[in-house]
Amino acid sequence: MTALLLGALGLTLSLVVPGILAGARWPDRAPAAAVALWQSITLTGVLCALGVVLAGPQELVSELGSDRPVGAAALIFALVIAAVIIVRLLVSLVRVSIRSRARRSRHRLLVDLLDSAERHGELPAEVPAGLRVLDGPLPFAYCLPGRSPRVVLSDGALRVLDAEQVAAVIAHEQTHLRHRHDVVMESFTAFYRAVPRPLRSRAPLDAVHLLLEMVAD
Repeated sequence: MTALLLGALGLTLSLVVPGILAGARWPDRAPAAAVALWQSITLTGVLCALGVVLAGPQELVSELGSDRPVGAAALIFALVIAAVIIVRLLVSLVRVSIRSRARRSRHRLLVDLLDSAERHGELPAEVPAGLRVLDGPLPFAYCLPGRSPRVVLSDGALRVLDAEQVAAVIAHEQTHLRHRHDVVMESFTAFYRAVPRPLRSRAPLDAVHLLLEMVAD
C-alpha cells in the first residue's frame, strides 16, 4: 500500500501539479515563494520515486510470503534501482553544469573581444567591472555568471533607455548574478533531462525561468 500511495503521489506531482501551478496567478505576486514551492515539488517527486523502488519489492515479498533469500534478492534489486535513479540525476547535473560553464566561458571570451569600450562613457557612474557593451541596433541585456561574471548590454539598449533605466537593467542582471539564479536553473534543467520522457513536464522549467526574472525585478 505504501508503494502505491507513493507512486500515485509521484505521478500526481510529475504530471498533474505542474500544469495546475503553472496556470495559477498567485506566483506572480510571490515569485520567490513559488520558486521554493517548485523546488519542493521536484524534490518530493524524486523521494517518491525512491520510495516506490525501495518499498515495492518488500511489500510484494511480504504479501507473497516468500522465504528469506527471495526477500534479500528483492532488497538488493531495489537498492540497485534506487542507486541507478540517484546516479542518473547526478550524471545529468554534472553534464548540465559542465556544458553550461564551457558555453559561458566561450561566450565570455567573445563579449570581451567585441566590447565597445568607447560606449562605456554613456553608462551610469557606478557600473560593475565586468560590464560589456556590444554593437547592434537590437536592444537587449543579459548576464554571464561564473567566477568572472559579465553584464552585457547592446548599443541598441543604450539608445532607447535613459540613464535611470540603464541603471535599473544593470541592477536586474546583478541580482541574477548575486543570487546565483543560474544554479537554480541548472538544477531544474538537470532534473528535466534525467526524468524519462513520458513522466516529465517542461512546465517547471519554463515557470521557474519566468519567476526568477520576477525575483530579479
